[in-house]
Amino acid sequence: MFEFTKSILALWNSEKNQRLKLQYAYIMLAIIGLAVAGLLTLFNASSAHLAASASGILFVTFLVNSVAWGIIEAFVTPKLPKEAGTPAKKSTRKK
Repeated sequence: MFEFTKSILALWNSEKNQRLKLQYAYIMLAIIGLAVAGLLTLFNASSAHLAASASGILFVTFLVNSVAWGIIEAFVTPKLPKEAGTPAKKSTRKK
């Protein structure tokens, strides 16, 4: 289990896209929250309901972010001007 967790965290850390990292964090927190809510039903049903509601909010946030970023990538990003690369300077070194 420790190695699995370590490999998941290494994969998450290797991702360069910050938006994807945020999406992964939302979905993982939602899943962990649901697991905690399931365990809390053994002790207190109202606390379990609160934890499940928080997980639901995280999941809805995940969905809203996914839709918003999908719309931005589909309609806004293609219309943005391309980044101009810095021109390479010619070498002034004499032979």
